[in-house]
Amino acid sequence: MLKNIVHNLMLKEGCPDRLALSLSLGAYIAFCPFVGFHTVLVFAFAWLLSLNALLLLAISNGINNPLTMLPIYASGHMTGSWLLNGLFGYDTYCLDPAWMHWINTKIMATIGIPKLSLTAFMIGGNILGLAIAVLLYPIAQATFRLLGQKIKKAKQRYCTKRDAQ
Repeated sequence: MLKNIVHNLMLKEGCPDRLALSLSLGAYIAFCPFVGFHTVLVFAFAWLLSLNALLLLAISNGINNPLTMLPIYASGHMTGSWLLNGLFGYDTYCLDPAWMHWINTKIMATIGIPKLSLTAFMIGGNILGLAIAVLLYPIAQATFRLLGQKIKKAKQRYCTKRDAQ
């Protein structure tokens, strides 16, 4: 089934570079910390860069869905905390706006998680999403190029057999 979907996608789109860009931007959107704007980002990227909106939407929603949302956002926060607190020595809790301290107090009283940082969440989610997209692009590009070559060869064999009959 997945093979048929990828095959049809390759026949329709035809450009492995644009498919790879669609796939990697879909992964970035899934990890980006702009909660509630993922669908808007999908259509904005699809329109601005002339990419496959269906692939962008499928990848972003396939990665970031209700089952994976908490681990994805937690990993973004941990990445931001590690970068800002651990690597650069900033206290991200002090960089947050005043209203975030009120939210932190409520969350800490309810579930016991201390010092959530909006700054760490925003920076970490974006950096993690960009890193995954950059790492995924060459892999996707090579895969789509290979599939494109296989489809071309299969199409040539089919045309040659049909012409011979």
